[in-house]
Amino acid sequence: MEKDRELDRLLQIHDDLREMTKILGRNEDWGEEKARGLREEAALLNHRRYLRRIPSYRVLAGWSGMGEDVEIIKTERMSTDDIFKSYDPIWIDKADWQQMTSWLRKLFHSEIPGDFTDVGTMEEWIQRLEEEEVHVVCSSGTSGDYSFVPRDPLTRQGAMLNVFSMYQSIFSDVNVSEYNAAILSFRSTAIGIQSAGVEVAKVAHHATFLYDMEMPTDVVRILQKGPGNEEEQKRIERFHVPPLLEPLVFDESLMPLSGNDLKGIFGFLDPFALSYPGFLITGDQVELVYGDCPCGRKGYALKGEIRRAPGKEVKGCGGIMASVKA
Repeated sequence: MEKDRELDRLLQIHDDLREMTKILGRNEDWGEEKARGLREEAALLNHRRYLRRIPSYRVLAGWSGMGEDVEIIKTERMSTDDIFKSYDPIWIDKADWQQMTSWLRKLFHSEIPGDFTDVGTMEEWIQRLEEEEVHVVCSSGTSGDYSFVPRDPLTRQGAMLNVFSMYQSIFSDVNVSEYNAAILSFRSTAIGIQSAGVEVAKVAHHATFLYDMEMPTDVVRILQKGPGNEEEQKRIERFHVPPLLEPLVFDESLMPLSGNDLKGIFGFLDPFALSYPGFLITGDQVELVYGDCPCGRKGYALKGEIRRAPGKEVKGCGGIMASVKA
């Protein structure tokens, strides 16, 4: 089999960016300019892979021409996060999981084999995809319209390693397998970042969950399509953007802004998204600042409150937990 040199180079860039993230956590010089160069190289490598393998990206790139340039990616090839819920909700209501699988394939970098016509529930669909090594993470808003993000094993593993690299400065050389874990979530769930807790439980010595029960995605959807619950916005003083991502801010016309103190819609280039388009514009309004921070770190940070942009629903684990408690 021919060696995948592009993939090998991407994985090396991933390792380098994680190491820089650990160094940032120690308040040491982490090589900011080198990190930016690595992220841009990864963006171009991912562009080529997406172009060959992901149908929805191929269509998007066709509208903007075939030029290879990071600035073209930022201005012409970004997708909003709505791409992950661009299916017809009727397919879920009618349990047409074969149609949902066909839709998911347009976002994924390879074929998804199997017959899903006999699948009855969303939870079963997600499990069947898991058996085909397609790991789907869900995120829902107050409307109950789910976003489905498909990850292959490499992309899934990369996401988990990124979490550990960001907290490496806290855990130092701690061996997680020697410790017990208290996980403030459900024993089984495929919803957003809560699914990371399930993965941590697999390597911890012993794990205790806040809710020792499964939380099927179908149940959460039903809860969230009912009467909406207002979610308090999380307030933060200063959240540093790790070297893992290339942060961007867009104006209302979805054109990228430049400068050291930007207010607008948050977006990013994700070097680690190997199995789906990782050039994304979120529905979050932020203030992105660049420079020296009183904590001693230098680089990008999100300042103040993160709000959903007008017309965008509240999303995330907080909304799910609030619905379940209600």
